[in-house]
Amino acid sequence: AAPTEAAADAGEVGLPPLDAPPGLPAFDSDAEETTADAELQPAERLERWKRSLLDLSKRNRMLNVRESRTAIPIFCPDPAALEDLIAAGKRIRIVPPPERTGADGEIDKDLRRLRTGEALDVKFAADALGRNEVVANTDAKSLEKGAIELYRKARADMEEGGANTLFLALGMLRWRPAGEQVRSYRAPLILLPVKLERRSAASPPYLTKHDDDPVFNLTLLEMLRQDFDINMPDLAGDLPADENGVDVAKVWARVRDRVRDVAGFEVVEEVTLSTFSFAKYLMWKD
Repeated sequence: AAPTEAAADAGEVGLPPLDAPPGLPAFDSDAEETTADAELQPAERLERWKRSLLDLSKRNRMLNVRESRTAIPIFCPDPAALEDLIAAGKRIRIVPPPERTGADGEIDKDLRRLRTGEALDVKFAADALGRNEVVANTDAKSLEKGAIELYRKARADMEEGGANTLFLALGMLRWRPAGEQVRSYRAPLILLPVKLERRSAASPPYLTKHDDDPVFNLTLLEMLRQDFDINMPDLAGDLPADENGVDVAKVWARVRDRVRDVAGFEVVEEVTLSTFSFAKYLMWKD
């Protein structure tokens, strides 16, 4: 019994002291609430929460389309004609720009423009559109990788959320936040739903019409209303139509008219193929 009692005594003596308990906040405190938040009225708190849910930050691709592999720029001299072709059910092949032959065999674009009055890039893209093709403003390898990633992402979004997220963005609003003097951002205007098809891994990608209707960028409309007091409710529903789908020129003209007096705002006739999600906007609207 003696060894056991000795071990017990040694154990009792060798126990380390317990740490002091950590300080805990009072029951009526809110760790996430700042002093400024505490001074807000309930209606103001609700508005701030709704705004954070809508995500009107620069992280949102609906307000800031940045260069990436899954945002393929399309060089198209006539976006309205492209929209007409897709609305008519045409399959549009996406092709890369023509490869240059090197310094010795390359045609000087500036010299050609001076001699004939036409730009080679514009002529090439216009001729391609006549063959139901659009030119991706990127190299062939980047186009192939980007098309594969877009195809997989759009398919995964459809399987997980049941909604199409692949669109041709027709036109961009180049805009600057109030007080910003240098940096500008690009937000898509018309979102034309499309499908991306490939006959095989080695074949070029094709764009085809999706069953969903074209829409205007509703997140942009809400940002313009909240931050710049610019209201365009006529673009929140059915868009102006022509013989084949959306009247692209009329939509652009309406936006130009509403933002013409805002410094740093400009409608640019750019086209981009990418994925865009309305999930946060729909949650905010609900």
